Amino acid sequence: MKRVKEAVGCLSICLLVSGCGETDTLAIADEKNLHLEVAYGEEFSYTPESLGISANDMEKISYNEIDLNALGTQKIIYQYNDQELTVEVTIVDKEPPVMSAQDITISEQELNAIDSYMQISAVDNYDGDISSSVTCDPIDVSSITAPTVLTRVCSVKDSSGNEAQTTVQINVEESSERIEVYASGVVNGLTVEPHIVENPDSITVMVNKFNALPDDYAPSDLVDIGGGYQLRQEAAVQYAAMKAQADADGIVLNVLSAYRTKSYQEGLFWNYVNTQGEEYAAVYSAVPRRSEHELGLAIDVGDNYYLDENLDHTATGIWLNENAAKYGFIMRYPEDKVLTTQYGFEAWHYRYVGAELAMKLKESNLTLEEYYQVESMEDGNSYRFY
Repeated sequence: MKRVKEAVGCLSICLLVSGCGETDTLAIADEKNLHLEVAYGEEFSYTPESLGISANDMEKISYNEIDLNALGTQKIIYQYNDQELTVEVTIVDKEPPVMSAQDITISEQELNAIDSYMQISAVDNYDGDISSSVTCDPIDVSSITAPTVLTRVCSVKDSSGNEAQTTVQINVEESSERIEVYASGVVNGLTVEPHIVENPDSITVMVNKFNALPDDYAPSDLVDIGGGYQLRQEAAVQYAAMKAQADADGIVLNVLSAYRTKSYQEGLFWNYVNTQGEEYAAVYSAVPRRSEHELGLAIDVGDNYYLDENLDHTATGIWLNENAAKYGFIMRYPEDKVLTTQYGFEAWHYRYVGAELAMKLKESNLTLEEYYQVESMEDGNSYRFY
């Protein structure tokens, strides 16, 4: 026996034959089809007929399936009687992401947080939403004088290295507001004219130095959670469930603060200002109407009866880090996000946002500020980011 190749008709691979015209042979019409490159998302059929593979009895040809949704090289082995033919298929992604961006108008003061105002999305046919990977050319804000118009180039690459770019026009207006920023990068909330949130009853509402509650707002569904403290009903139910599980796991979980009235927050904030100074107050206390405690959705907790900056290293802190999001609570002011949240690290401060959003934030390691820069919740609110 010997291996031969047909010299007439189609280019064929004849296996284990004593004469190509006399035997039942597994053959391929074009040798180029032994190594194929297919674009991800492209319709591709690898039936024997589609690739020009033939034998006397086509119904007896068997072959394995491949995953057309997986990038990389895969092998298809076609078998016929005691013969095999291998085809290598490489799935490649050569399509760049699709970017969309909105031109923006900001004040001269807001240039310090320009990245917070960039509204850019990027979607890739393989990687999905990669908006968080978008990068933009740096801007030297110290050299900009309003009014002016800037052009900024932003780009993103997908996991295959395909790159897309878009250009954003930034209209910079003069501002009468003069925000004081300390050397630490923390803003003095007293110098900020905040945006007033439209739907303060939403459990996902963001309140911070730049977004405040309406002056007359007070939650209407407060319930007692023990110890003289109150939360809004939904948050209270979930806190009770979290507390019960903590107890069952042998974890001490004490509430040290919860809902605060506007007047209580006023007294607390100005006490910090008068005893510690405005800069200290800016880091560790909120201007009245800008405290999450006024929402009835925030709790300060501990394993004792005082605020412990090392709580995250205790059994209680470790348990909360692992379990709080399941019940809708997030650590609102992480140690590595001070310049983002504009508040100092508070291992004890947990905010209720609902389990769905809490799990998203935990898994993505995002604060509310970071999340709302690229996402929007249908809760009737718009936000200011600086």
